[in-house]
Amino acid sequence: MTAISTFGAHVSASVKLDNVKRDWLFMFAYFATSLLAIAMLFTNVLEYKAGLVGKASMVIPALLLACLLCEFAFLARRFSNDVQKVFLLISVPAVLAFGLFIIPGTVPDEHAHIAQALDLFGRHSGSFLVPKALGPDSLPHTYADLYASISTPDSWDSMISCDRYVAYLDGLYAIPAMVISVLRLLNVNAMVAVIIARVVNGVLFCAAGYYIIRLLPCGKTALMVFLLNPMLVQQEASLSADVLVNIAAIAFVVYFLKLNSQKEIARKEWLIFAALTVVMALAKMMFAPLALLWLVFFNRRLSGKRLLAAYLGIFLVCCALAALVVVFYRGPLFPASFALMRSPAECARVLASSIWNVGPFWIDSYLGKYLAALNLATWTPCVYVYLVLQVVVLFYNDEDCSVLVRGVDKVFVCVLCLVNLLLLVLTMRGWSLEVDKVADYILGIQGRYFFPLVLLPLCCMLRPGKKRSEGRVLVTSAALLVAVFSINMIPVITFYL
Repeated sequence: MTAISTFGAHVSASVKLDNVKRDWLFMFAYFATSLLAIAMLFTNVLEYKAGLVGKASMVIPALLLACLLCEFAFLARRFSNDVQKVFLLISVPAVLAFGLFIIPGTVPDEHAHIAQALDLFGRHSGSFLVPKALGPDSLPHTYADLYASISTPDSWDSMISCDRYVAYLDGLYAIPAMVISVLRLLNVNAMVAVIIARVVNGVLFCAAGYYIIRLLPCGKTALMVFLLNPMLVQQEASLSADVLVNIAAIAFVVYFLKLNSQKEIARKEWLIFAALTVVMALAKMMFAPLALLWLVFFNRRLSGKRLLAAYLGIFLVCCALAALVVVFYRGPLFPASFALMRSPAECARVLASSIWNVGPFWIDSYLGKYLAALNLATWTPCVYVYLVLQVVVLFYNDEDCSVLVRGVDKVFVCVLCLVNLLLLVLTMRGWSLEVDKVADYILGIQGRYFFPLVLLPLCCMLRPGKKRSEGRVLVTSAALLVAVFSINMIPVITFYL
């Protein structure tokens, strides 16, 4: 019986391994179809605008897209219980489409990020040397201009100087800089190199999202919907430093939720969480307050009145430290913000006015109502579909897991995110005064800054174990997300025609 059992276990393991290999073969075939269909459509659109081909040339890409849709329907049903693979089914074509069809330089601040990535390893008296075709005043704004830029021979010969952009660490541009450097050695056109680097960034986001979803013990479908926010996908399929900033901050938040759901935490996990904390804080200093989530672990053995007293003490200590910093700090960092905070009544008035006047724009830009340089309006029903979907999936969960965050801890987490958001708004006080010439409220903040701060409250609203859908909610969510991205591509393409 022992030999028979061992043989049976071996056969079962072999069959399982074969199924895994078959699944990934299906996935790679799907990725190849995605690349071929979207790249061919992109090429034909550029050639059509250049007057080289007619509308009939769109037939083959249309057929390939139809095949891609059929493959998606087949694989979505096959992986109806695998959130990670369904995420890849949607995210890979999405980053390909956004990385190709949204013209480089038309994502917020991307012209500066392009300059940093193009000449990351050079230092030229505080400026960057970039090809003339990729200078701030030369970047294309239509597909006809983009085709002309791609067709320019010797695009690396004529260089110009751009002012240094210092808002982000150089390391955040390392991956696109290396990609562009290799392509430059191969004498690939500068604009083509930028487009390829954008797609590489997008693929990096897909890979990171795959593992981030695996980390979360429950609520995986909700996390998938969150990661497939059109604005987030657009940002990740660009040369923005926020590509790695968002990945680092979201990974930190999800790892915190993972550890908080466990009864025991190993030393290796503590070290990983510490490393993620440092990386997140270095990537974007404005997310450093999230490091206070460590306090949740120190209070794990407390309950009832002791826990409330601990959080009250933490709140008072933080307020006292913040007051001391505001009163005595006179350094060069955010002088206008600190000056405003030294007048509490005026600060409260300006923040309230900012929320009232600019808050709706924050929400719209977060939900992807405006893409490109926030001047490309998407179809409003798609925005509402995404919003409703993000809320609905919070009430369905197909994983066995305890609550991710305790009741009192939820209050602390949500207050921390709110305070971090307000601090983020305050950092733009100087910009609002100097650039926008507005003093009554603060401009310059966009919804794309809030992704890590929104994820935590969303996960606090999860209802683990309440209702099981056996994969139906996952497949339905995937179908709706594909519809949202497909419809959004219509205004994207027509905007640049």
